Amino acid sequence: MNRFFANFSLFSVSMIAGIAACMAYYSITEETLIPRSETIEIREKFRSALTKVTAAPALKKDRIVRRPRTNALRSNEIPYVQARMLVKLDMPVDLTADVLDITYILERSGKLWRAEIDPAGNRQVTHFADLADENTCLEQGFTSIALHPNFHARGHRGYGCLYAVASEKAGNAIPNFRPLFLSKETEHHQNVLYEWQLEDPLALEFSGTKREVLRVTQPSRDNNMSSLTFDHAGNLYVGVGDGGNANPLNPDLSQNASCLLSIYGKVLRIDPKGNNSANGQYGIPATNPFRLVDQALPELYAYGLRSPNGLSVDPLRGWLCISETGFQNASELNISRSGAEHFGWDFWDADGESDDTETQLAAEQIVSSPAVKIPASDNGLPPGVGGFIYTGERFPSLVGKMVFGDRQGNIMSAGIADFEISQSGDYEMLSGLSFVPRSPVVSLRPGARGEIFLLCEGGEVLELVKNATSTFSSKRKRKPLMCQLTANHSLLLSGILK
Repeated sequence: MNRFFANFSLFSVSMIAGIAACMAYYSITEETLIPRSETIEIREKFRSALTKVTAAPALKKDRIVRRPRTNALRSNEIPYVQARMLVKLDMPVDLTADVLDITYILERSGKLWRAEIDPAGNRQVTHFADLADENTCLEQGFTSIALHPNFHARGHRGYGCLYAVASEKAGNAIPNFRPLFLSKETEHHQNVLYEWQLEDPLALEFSGTKREVLRVTQPSRDNNMSSLTFDHAGNLYVGVGDGGNANPLNPDLSQNASCLLSIYGKVLRIDPKGNNSANGQYGIPATNPFRLVDQALPELYAYGLRSPNGLSVDPLRGWLCISETGFQNASELNISRSGAEHFGWDFWDADGESDDTETQLAAEQIVSSPAVKIPASDNGLPPGVGGFIYTGERFPSLVGKMVFGDRQGNIMSAGIADFEISQSGDYEMLSGLSFVPRSPVVSLRPGARGEIFLLCEGGEVLELVKNATSTFSSKRKRKPLMCQLTANHSLLLSGILK
């Protein structure tokens, strides 16, 4: 009806305008038909008619009936997220995956397992290689693994190349680096970065060669070389702790973290397929921030770190996410956007303060505060188990956020898009995973497609998946993701996953 009146009003105005135009024409050309005085009167009536024509009423938009999505949550339903058991191993410490979604899981003992999805959609886990040898220090074992981005690119640098950090016995070989600040000359063990080059990346068992890339002496059993990750350019990031924890004979080791002539307490960035380093076994990327600085090692990328134990690169923005154990076992997550950042160790303590006022003022000028800081747990253990910037598909509400966890199984997230380097951001709890005490989480790592994997001390390797049978309501108010791990490793979700 509204449309009818609107169209009728516009039609009336058009008719009046047409009649007036005709009368005006004949008043000029055929004055004998309409006297001049009557023409003026008609024009006045036309103007009056225009002022009385009201604007057409606004048309109401057709009401859109939104049909419930197929995954709409009904009031009497509870959605689930499953922590699917991938495999149970002996002390898994790290995992990585290639572009074909083949996952490689590393045990502390050096055993490497291969998990591939079969035609039925299940992951088949098989033993792939034994990386340990007679020189391996089994007490420390292996700590990290990474695949070169060109792992499957035949004919390109890095084809078939796999990298891992091994611990070897003290005095096994001459190291490339030693701590610069050292109260007493000691060597607890050595960390060695090795390259294994596979003859065929699709083979079910390892066959290939082994090459030493970098060797570092370690004066203590903690805060060692413990994390690896690649960027898309083929640069390898290596996390090296200050080596000073649990060693009262060397209280000065923490000073290495701020010294640009020491690799300890740093993140290194190297090209493992280059050869312009001091030992000739790796290259120095041309864009490294300290490459042209006289009093600095060219391998350095970020510094002022105590124990970087989890590295990951945001594939969209190129930022480096650094998870580390800070002072008094507080956990930190730092974001390095372009390199050369100093993250505070050992200028100040876990509260961001220093006993020396002058040091405090100087540190405030150069130190980048952590994006997220988590206090130590009640038992004094470091809570953090690593983190990364989520780029998966299963949980769209987490895309672009930093996802991280602790030993108790709590999974948290923090948005980083608006973070300022000088300000710490807040984080929200995503889950409260109830693990039995004998199986705390030791690592939280991304898979090939950015999905979330949990490695547990009891040997469980869990993959977080969205239950296809759960349904969600579009009218329901969205809440932060809250889930709890049950005995059968199902995550009970009391919020909404977009």
